[in-house]
Amino acid sequence: MPTIAPTPPTASSLPKILLVDDESSTPNAITGALIRRADCTYCRDPYEALRQQEQVSFDAAYIDMNMPGMNGLALIVELRKRDPTLACILITGAASVDRIPEIVNAQPFRFLAKPAALATIREVAEAAVARTRADRQRLSKEQRLAELDKLEGLLEQSRLERGLLESKLHDMGHPLFALIRYTEEFEQNRGDVSSDTAAARQIRRQLEALQAIAGSIRDLTKFGTEKTSSLEATLDTTRAIMRAFQKELPKRPELVVAPPPAGVMLRVPHGEAIRVLNNIAVNALDACASQVNTGGVSIFAEVGKGILVEDARSHGLIVPEGILDLDPQQNYAIIVFADTGGGIKSDLIPKLFSEGFTTKPTGQGKGLATVKRVLIEHHGLVAVDTQYGRGTTFYVYFPCSAAAP
Repeated sequence: MPTIAPTPPTASSLPKILLVDDESSTPNAITGALIRRADCTYCRDPYEALRQQEQVSFDAAYIDMNMPGMNGLALIVELRKRDPTLACILITGAASVDRIPEIVNAQPFRFLAKPAALATIREVAEAAVARTRADRQRLSKEQRLAELDKLEGLLEQSRLERGLLESKLHDMGHPLFALIRYTEEFEQNRGDVSSDTAAARQIRRQLEALQAIAGSIRDLTKFGTEKTSSLEATLDTTRAIMRAFQKELPKRPELVVAPPPAGVMLRVPHGEAIRVLNNIAVNALDACASQVNTGGVSIFAEVGKGILVEDARSHGLIVPEGILDLDPQQNYAIIVFADTGGGIKSDLIPKLFSEGFTTKPTGQGKGLATVKRVLIEHHGLVAVDTQYGRGTTFYVYFPCSAAAP
């Protein structure tokens, strides 16, 4: 298993906090309380704060209630229009009764009375940052699920359209064949009359062109139905998707994808292979992002022979029920995902690949169940090695066409 050193905290990884107050005494106190704990940006003017928000994704905001031009409640409303996940702390004395409708509309995360103790400032900041990042992660997952639903809908629509197109092409075939046959008869029966023969040849030429067009359309209907995929292209796609996913996480675990062996073709459609790898990689990145020392995920691949389920289990690996033995004489692409997350608790292992099981508040429990289903359908295997508190390694076997070393 590859070893990944924990990523040390850097200035860029500190929470970014916006401070808005026309007087500097409270922001100075907050900045002092959060030194080496947060990256603070101070704005005297609410409109300057809105301009800063266009440049920086803040994790929390301290906002004074009473400011000229725009009060704190109105500013919170504007900030949250642009970023609904931003947790805003309202700095104030005592809220008056006539402010209650504005407070309900703005929905500040917390109130901070002036003057505030250093411990209170830090406690409120940590809670606000945690709320913002949790809401962003939830929203990101909801958006990804919505995108997947949209993609599945497009794929289903594509399948229906392809079926309709194939039906129409089949219908076109009969008259085309008949017209060609009639043209041949016309040429034979008309003898050597040059004008008639020339006309018949033109008819034939146009009909052959129609046949070529029909053949091209038929080829297009086969797009996306390939039975094989390149290991290199599959890992490239996975890397690109995971890079984008990293940016959505509150912490950014390291992601290392080693170059795979060249020329390896998986006996699995590209889309199905991507579903397997992405589900495992997303879980691994999530597990690392939830740790104090973020660590990272390493992905590498090699070509080897098949293994028996019982042999894998005898070496301490977890193999879900329903996975069958692999052929020890056949070649397989073995893709390994090693993470430095917190590992999996022993009481959760029996449920790991069950449909609907999840440990995430916004999860649907489909990821690893999908991994298992795809690998069963395509005669592959998945095995897991985990130690609670240390990390997890997934081994995925895809049948492939490359020769094992």
